[in-house]
Amino acid sequence: MELDYIGNINEYGASVVRLYNFDKSESIKFRDLIEEIIVNRALKLDLSQVDFIEGRNCNLILGLFKTD
Repeated sequence: MELDYIGNINEYGASVVRLYNFDKSESIKFRDLIEEIIVNRALKLDLSQVDFIEGRNCNLILGLFKTD
């Protein structure tokens, strides 16, 4: 599973962070991590700390916040 940032993807200057190049087993592990860490424990999930995700040129931290 790979994570990267792509800047300026269109004429409006929009950017995206994408998670790609993964198989079904990695998607299941990722889903389980989200459920356990974010939903059940209400903690942040730092994708740089996940052993099966390779960050290329960025990092992403997921979590629930009061404004969500």
